[in-house]
Amino acid sequence: MRTTTTLSRSRGRSARGKLHRRIAGALALGIALLSAGALYTVFAPQPQTAIAQDDSQLVAQGQQVFDNHCISCHGANLQGVTDRGPSLIGVGSAATYFQVSSGRMPLARQEAQGERKKPLYTREQAQQIGAYIQSLGGGPELPNQTDAQLKRSQKLLISKKHLVRMIWSSETEMDNAFASGDIWIALAWPNDWVQMRKKKLKVVYMHPKEKPIAWVGMFMLLKGTSRPHLAHAYVNAWSSKRSAKWLEDNYGYGHANKLARPSSSDLLRALQLTNPRAVTLPNAYLDRDVPRRALYAKLWEEVKAS
Repeated sequence: MRTTTTLSRSRGRSARGKLHRRIAGALALGIALLSAGALYTVFAPQPQTAIAQDDSQLVAQGQQVFDNHCISCHGANLQGVTDRGPSLIGVGSAATYFQVSSGRMPLARQEAQGERKKPLYTREQAQQIGAYIQSLGGGPELPNQTDAQLKRSQKLLISKKHLVRMIWSSETEMDNAFASGDIWIALAWPNDWVQMRKKKLKVVYMHPKEKPIAWVGMFMLLKGTSRPHLAHAYVNAWSSKRSAKWLEDNYGYGHANKLARPSSSDLLRALQLTNPRAVTLPNAYLDRDVPRRALYAKLWEEVKAS
């Protein structure tokens, strides 16, 4: 379990007043923005919103595909059908696109998680189905801005660039700038917070209202591996309480093993390890597939070069 974090220097009352003046002046304040985080905050749609009216054609196309292929398992109102398929209310277009475009849906049989396989539908059809499910049931939306919307988002980022002291490309670069006082606030990884505290730097772990990005890691068994018989033992070792505590203490990443607790109570609070929804809305944006990710990345590179 991994999320981005916002770091802030902490120096007591007098430093806070100084920081307020820096923010007010907007010239001396240094803000390091992680590129993915900056893009996601601006480009990601607000959660739990109905699909826009100008997407009515996409919704209609999705309904046609849904009625022909999905309704028998999920019901006319997305309510689900007993022993055939679950309710899709609240699933949203993001999860729908992922499941359909990766071939996990439709399922050959009822199981907790379908296997990835050759998709039955095109990516366009996956978007259409997602749009229809979004229009009826709501849920997290697929980041899928139009070209005009992307240009407006890019223009907004460029207009804010004068507030940015640096856009760091390595954690070492950001750590050194933070330690020297060149920057005061930075979007970073939890590991940076852990390492800075080990260096006795006075930093705090912030939870900005824009929400961090989060994702869940996993293990993979590659085809043709020479030691498949060790796979379960390896995963079991990493799933243990001891490994979980090591990961939390040394890297600041949350772990699925609920029995593990980091040595630091500050780290326990910062990672919200007692909150099972810490990595999902309304607390964080769980990273998901972006159909035109390459275009988003290209626009961000243009922002940095502007």
